[in-house]
Amino acid sequence: MVSELIKPYDHHMAMSEWLEDLDNAMLAVHGGNLADARKKANVMTYIGKEGKAVIRNLPDAQKDTYPHLCTALKEHYKEAVNETVESHKFNNMVQDFGEPIDSYLTKLRTQALKCNFITTITLGEGEAAVNHQQDMSDRFIRDRLVVGVYDESTRNKLLRERNLTLDSAIDIIKATEATNSHAKQLSNKSQNLSVEGVRRGKRNKKTFHPPAPPKPQVSNQKQKDSSRNRNQCGRCGGVPHSKKECPARDSPCHLCSYVGHFAKMCRTKAKKVHEFEQHGETTTTNNDSSSGDSLFMGLLVRASQPESVICICARDSTKCECSNVAFNISCVDWMEEIQCEQISIQFKIDTGAQANVLPYSMYKKYFGNGNRLSKSSVKLTGYGGADIPVEGEMNLNCKLNNVNVKSQFI
Repeated sequence: MVSELIKPYDHHMAMSEWLEDLDNAMLAVHGGNLADARKKANVMTYIGKEGKAVIRNLPDAQKDTYPHLCTALKEHYKEAVNETVESHKFNNMVQDFGEPIDSYLTKLRTQALKCNFITTITLGEGEAAVNHQQDMSDRFIRDRLVVGVYDESTRNKLLRERNLTLDSAIDIIKATEATNSHAKQLSNKSQNLSVEGVRRGKRNKKTFHPPAPPKPQVSNQKQKDSSRNRNQCGRCGGVPHSKKECPARDSPCHLCSYVGHFAKMCRTKAKKVHEFEQHGETTTTNNDSSSGDSLFMGLLVRASQPESVICICARDSTKCECSNVAFNISCVDWMEEIQCEQISIQFKIDTGAQANVLPYSMYKKYFGNGNRLSKSSVKLTGYGGADIPVEGEMNLNCKLNNVNVKSQFI
């Protein structure tokens, strides 16, 4: 219904505007084929009490048709226009932040109609004089656009134009407005993508961080060795103490030749080596030797005198005190007396060998009767790469500190 679209006339708006709104409402509701009498009836119905009283007092000639009624109402409610005041309002109109240029331009055009920007030019003199009127509204609207546009960069563009017209000013402002709007959309889209990426990263950190590599498994033996190493010196193998108090501080290692630790604590080898000597002969023991292995024995030196000992060394720069032969030395005697098949033998511990070695002459002297050697494919290599002949292998029962161990000897 029209009553839902149009309100009673209010003095705060021009009569022409109210009548225009009424025409639009009737067109929307009833279409364009509304009779003249029904249009006048709509005016009488929706104009309000004061308007109805004005219409009743109008002469019949001013209200016999709908166009005559509209003209009479506009003339009755016509207000005296103060062009100075309206021009002041026009000259103070500026574009609001975010206001489209079309909206600002419409306000300027509407206000310009109240300012009477029409000039009269008289051409000629006397009876031949001709008055010519020129509408200056476009000129004033153009100037107001330059001054009142909100964007400073747009204003600078307008001021750089030499022959600026209203149409060219509108085109420049609209182009700048469209460019700024597009740039803002792109910026917002980029920010949204960045924020979404951060949110996804928080929800699923695996997307941005590679999985941690699997931890290497540690064997039970290594775990036991690690636990044991925490309770002993890493240089000599004794109870924990300072480096200055360590007996291995100045001792060379028979495995790696570096000074500062015993061979049993050397990290370059994982196997324990035992050396024994009796009656001037020396050999080493190792419980881990197996058939087909190639084992390193360090340097075996036999003295020229029968009663001298065999020394296994890892250095070659000084004279060996054990054999009086020009080989390296730094022999550190760590001796243990062990019962081997009920025979008391002194062992020299941790010399750097990788096998339990028994000289063939000692085998024949102590274990040759009833103890047969087994064939062995073990290859023994001395210091410098020299091969050591192997006669065979056998197992012996050894006892130390009431502990019995069965060891294999080469």
